[in-house]
Amino acid sequence: VLWLTLAQDPVPELEDVTLFAGADKVVHYIMFGGLTGAFIFDYVRLRRARMQDACTQKGRRLLKPASLVILGVVMMALAWGDELAQGAMGLGRARDVYDFLADSAGIVTALLIAEPVVNWLLKKTCRHSATAKP
Repeated sequence: VLWLTLAQDPVPELEDVTLFAGADKVVHYIMFGGLTGAFIFDYVRLRRARMQDACTQKGRRLLKPASLVILGVVMMALAWGDELAQGAMGLGRARDVYDFLADSAGIVTALLIAEPVVNWLLKKTCRHSATAKP
């Protein structure tokens, strides 16, 4: 994420590609939402692995609301710090509050949907491993 947001020309082979207006905002949304979702995925996966019988847990929420708030604040601080760094580095990138808003929207989306999606994916994995056993 930092390479794509801070490097002067992170993907030079795309210079000839014409993108739609606001494509960079979509990329910010996906990057920070994906990063937040990855943290949630790893946390939930590890917590379920430590449980005695993780496959019998039905939709149990493993992340407390306070943990989600803390993760959201940390991720938004990272996003804002990234924007400040873009403005300070002087490499042709500029600080943009709309990039930060796109980052924040991705973060909030991940905070809202990542844990149920991860539980669903892990439940499918449990079903698959149960049918694969002899």
